[in-house]
Amino acid sequence: MEKVLIVGMHATTGGIGTFIFNCVSSTYHQIRYDFLFQGKDQTMFKEEEFKRFGCSIYKYDYISLKHPFNMINEERKIAKFLVNNKYDCVWINESMPIENTVLDAAYKAKVKRIIYHSHNSANMITGWRRLPYYLLFRIARIRINKKATDFWACSNLAAKWMFSKKNISSDKYLFVPNAIDLSKFKFDENSRQEIRQKLGINNNTVVIGNIGRLTFQKDPIRGLEIFNEYHKSNPNSVYIIAGDGDLKSKLKEKVAKMRLNNYVKVLGDVNYVSALLNAFDLVLFPTRFEGLSISLLEEQGNGLPIVCSSNVSEEVNISNNVFFVNRKMSNKKWAKVLGNCESLINIQSRTKRINTNVFCLDNLRSILLKEFGAL
Repeated sequence: MEKVLIVGMHATTGGIGTFIFNCVSSTYHQIRYDFLFQGKDQTMFKEEEFKRFGCSIYKYDYISLKHPFNMINEERKIAKFLVNNKYDCVWINESMPIENTVLDAAYKAKVKRIIYHSHNSANMITGWRRLPYYLLFRIARIRINKKATDFWACSNLAAKWMFSKKNISSDKYLFVPNAIDLSKFKFDENSRQEIRQKLGINNNTVVIGNIGRLTFQKDPIRGLEIFNEYHKSNPNSVYIIAGDGDLKSKLKEKVAKMRLNNYVKVLGDVNYVSALLNAFDLVLFPTRFEGLSISLLEEQGNGLPIVCSSNVSEEVNISNNVFFVNRKMSNKKWAKVLGNCESLINIQSRTKRINTNVFCLDNLRSILLKEFGAL
């Protein structure tokens, strides 16, 4: 059985964590997975579930660029750990790395296979740190392309962000699609009524939804501004936002300032996403950039029309029900596209099956079993 160490999980809900959970939950009988998690005082996303799959979770101290000697010390510890545990592969999942401690440790420990997996396509940092962090990323990127043995990405945009043209055009590169179990997100009319009743929403109210972290990347403030324009001409409408992040307080303040408290519901993180989708009629996704959004796949699995930033790779459109809008367009024009999509709100068509094999869980499972020698 192949022994794989996964790196890159976080404590909170996110696309990388959801993707890795789908990978492990569908293949843990054939592949031995363990985790190396940064944050000794934190609980990893779905930690208990992974333990039930037989995974061991090893935690190490948070690495700060302010303390280079600590980084060197941690690198030595991790290299020793890798040698002692004899892993066949280290699988590093990242969006915008600014240091390479685990990569360098795996390289030093002579792990035969070091997979670097890119999950994003642009600079995630805001404020004064944006430029210096980008410069650090460019330096880290050089070492990634030199020291990794395999280069994986969830989309073409994510590949170009992280890897050199030489590596992308080589047999070391692999497109690994984000995937979901479509059956879990199939539309359920009874659930729709239950969720709407729970949230105090009438059956004839147009519900626009957004699932995602409340961060610079996802731009929830822009989403609120677009909904505000839509609501002016469509007063029987509600905007539901599910997710958490550092912009949550600012978002709530903006809702109050715009006097939309009765029409905007900021739910925070929820553990019933598949049920919540049933209550939606449309999805608004004005993200600044993406690798390849798992939430968009889930929403299409539920049969929802989506108005989406054109900064998202078109590979995500598996239903022909995703409508891309340039972020440079005004909020009024975005609102107009939402209005045009009202004609697509059809309960009966929500049960229509998506014809795709690329983003289904069975395809992802086959890729992993082949790559890790379990087929």
